[in-house]
Amino acid sequence: YNVFYEVLKASYYSVPQARERIYIVCFRKDLGITNFDFPKPVNKEIYVKDILEDENKTKDCIVNRTDVKFWERDETPSLKPIQIGQINNGGQGERIYSINGHAITLS
Repeated sequence: YNVFYEVLKASYYSVPQARERIYIVCFRKDLGITNFDFPKPVNKEIYVKDILEDENKTKDCIVNRTDVKFWERDETPSLKPIQIGQINNGGQGERIYSINGHAITLS
């Protein structure tokens, strides 16, 4: 096989998520394919806020809890997640992120 691989970041392809993955593309040698170009980054910055539903569609999804903590944080748009608070002890699934950043990768 002729093997081509590259690490691609979703953030560079207009996906508002902090996801970095290795992509492997293989061709049988008998096909004669000796070159493969991975897609070039589109460099269009997009954030979670750009893909959210209209507030009118989500107004009934608000949860009131007493264990929610927010802290002051610079929310300058970023291609990385911006944690702005936590629920309970702040474990996996209990962290609150700004809509001005990218979403975390859930595994």
